[in-house]
Amino acid sequence: MPTGAVPYDRALPERGGGGMLFRMNRGSVIARLLLGALLLSCATGLQWLEEDYLVSSFEKIALRSEYQPGEAKPLRKWVKPVRIYIDSRLGSEHIQSQLVDEHLAVLRLLIEHPVERVPLRELANMVILFERSDRLRQAMGDYYTEAPFSGELLEKSICVAQINVKASGEIVQAFIAIPPDKARARGKLPACVVEEITQGLGLPNDSDEVYPSVFNDRSVDERLSPLDKLLLQALYDPRLEARDVGRAGAADRASDRARAAARDARKVQGAAGTGRALLAGVR
Repeated sequence: MPTGAVPYDRALPERGGGGMLFRMNRGSVIARLLLGALLLSCATGLQWLEEDYLVSSFEKIALRSEYQPGEAKPLRKWVKPVRIYIDSRLGSEHIQSQLVDEHLAVLRLLIEHPVERVPLRELANMVILFERSDRLRQAMGDYYTEAPFSGELLEKSICVAQINVKASGEIVQAFIAIPPDKARARGKLPACVVEEITQGLGLPNDSDEVYPSVFNDRSVDERLSPLDKLLLQALYDPRLEARDVGRAGAADRASDRARAAARDARKVQGAAGTGRALLAGVR
């Protein structure tokens, strides 16, 4: 993938099944997301609000793996708070910190799961390493006895991420590596930060069939799209637990709830459209 890669998930067993459980967390947040989405309606046709498309997109991004295509995966998500440490070795740490903090501010509006920065590496369970592309693999030696990424993968990717997952599907660690020189040269530094952190939260796959999305390699998005935000909210719905995915009937129940949530979303979208028409009439 051009902007990022998740090479493998450790301790992740192969299991069948899948599905999603969709939730609209706070009405005001969803209303804001949909109002923003209306500005994109001419380009997207709001296809991402269709029930089947929402369900399919979640399954492609959350329940698949880029390096094992076609194989359904258990849901992967954090249970404990996410503590992020920035290991900046290239200078411009204030810019890197600002990009991370901006994305964390967005996450706080979307999900109730705690995600925050910590000042010490020892306190972190997610590390973001910023280092020059020609020194990146060597710098990883401070975290791994054996490099988790091949030289070929680092060569073809701009930024990479790895998540370590328990057999239950609980994410316990994440490691992100971003070479700012390479990312800036391709105009992808903000996109790398946004995509890799979000993938580290449990949306690890890419798909050109999901649009608009930062997880689509053909997309020019460098921030979470309205669709991405809804997928992330679905993932961290407190009713959806990793160990439930794959149980008999779980996928069907999840899809039913997803479709109901999609209908609710369209109602909010319709109300927002009416509001825009009224405002236009006042002008």
